Amino acid sequence: MSRLIPPILAFLVLGTVFAIPLVQLGALPMVEQTGTSASGWKRLKVLNGDRAIVGAVDVADPSWHHMRFRWTCPCSNQRTLELIASPKEKGPRALASERATVMPTGEYVFAVPQGTGQVVISLSGNECSSALQLEVFAPYAPSKTEFEYDFRQTKWGMSKEQVIAAEGKPGHDEPDRLLYQTEVAGLKAGIAFEFVNGKLARATYVLMERYAEPNQYIINSERWVEALKEKYGEPRSDVRWLNDLYRNDQKKYAFAISAGHLVIRNSWETERTKIQHIVNGQNFAISVGIAYTSKELEAELEKKAKEAQKTVF
Repeated sequence: MSRLIPPILAFLVLGTVFAIPLVQLGALPMVEQTGTSASGWKRLKVLNGDRAIVGAVDVADPSWHHMRFRWTCPCSNQRTLELIASPKEKGPRALASERATVMPTGEYVFAVPQGTGQVVISLSGNECSSALQLEVFAPYAPSKTEFEYDFRQTKWGMSKEQVIAAEGKPGHDEPDRLLYQTEVAGLKAGIAFEFVNGKLARATYVLMERYAEPNQYIINSERWVEALKEKYGEPRSDVRWLNDLYRNDQKKYAFAISAGHLVIRNSWETERTKIQHIVNGQNFAISVGIAYTSKELEAELEKKAKEAQKTVF
């Protein structure tokens, strides 16, 4: 079932309006927080194929005692997964091999023997012609010397190719934007990565949940605020009334937001990033999002926005 991002997600970011226009999203991949994820795995490689996948991944770290493989296939028939651990030094025998009959979608953990230089992967055994995808993960243990990411497993200035390598295949790919779907604090969310001059400059979480009761948007948006507080501390809060019609009636604040009368914003900053949690509305639809903006590339984003406005008129 396709999902829609709200027709206009208008954010008051740094005094300007940042808008994501209407975009229809099909079945988007759920994005796993690799690298620094709680699961302790980082994505090494993504292999794709039609009917079968054959590939290999180098064992670059001797601490990788296990590897995890995750695959998806739209066909309903079972497949055969074969994994072979080849030694670093060329020899006549493999260090280990495993062969298993697996379901069309699933995961498998493979024990990597000491001295392995490469693991050869084969996923086959089905005549169904379909798009196969297999992800390879290795154990992850963050170190103090490892560079910090700016947003998920991405860093400002990355190219689209680097972001795709980190986050996987997007559900929607535009010249200056990549769209994904994930969950944030248990709520369905879209992710928009925005690029300027080929460099990642902003990333935005957009609430994808839909509620009949407008107050539910405010209630659940607070879950995101609390998660941000836990990580970044207390925010700078800004409650901005653009129309005072419902200002003295707290029960109608959600309606005021949907009508575009009220915008609620909470802001944080890190050394490299400006973070804004925003609740606003238009045409009686409420939007909730978190915008992460590169301080270094902020001016380029503003210039791009101004140029886009000129083309409208």
